[in-house]
Amino acid sequence: MIVEDGTGLTDANSYVSVSESDAYFAERGETKWSTFTASKKDNLLILATDYIDTAYRWRGKKATPEQALQFPRENCIDNDGFVREGVPLEVKKAVMECALLIGNDNEVYSVEDENGAVISEKIGDLAFTYETKDKMKESTRYDVLNLKVKGLVIDTGRGKVISSGVSRV
Repeated sequence: MIVEDGTGLTDANSYVSVSESDAYFAERGETKWSTFTASKKDNLLILATDYIDTAYRWRGKKATPEQALQFPRENCIDNDGFVREGVPLEVKKAVMECALLIGNDNEVYSVEDENGAVISEKIGDLAFTYETKDKMKESTRYDVLNLKVKGLVIDTGRGKVISSGVSRV
């Protein structure tokens, strides 16, 4: 595993080291993380970085075209107006939380059907009945990730952050 150090490494594949994640979860009393081997943690952090890098539309632009990951970024200005350099702590926290989700066998790439689940169907004359919107979840199962990064991603202005499902309250 090669951890991005904030300089735009061409071969980085994680935003977080195992030691950072061990300390993060120990501080929060999360015991499941400690049951994984070091190589499993490496794998989970790489998979989580892949997800976080592709699931969101980040503010600013990549610092260099050669860098392997989305961070560091130029002109990445958060909701408070601060320029964010290197790899923001919020991104690291989201990667660690995502790694734990994946380690707990959650499918982070799952997509809900916008029409709702099919609750009945009839093949002759093609009759389908879909779950109504009011019965569907209004937000993603992974608000823990969305809430960590919401100040660094582009908001569509429709109450949801692109690719993440954070709803305004």
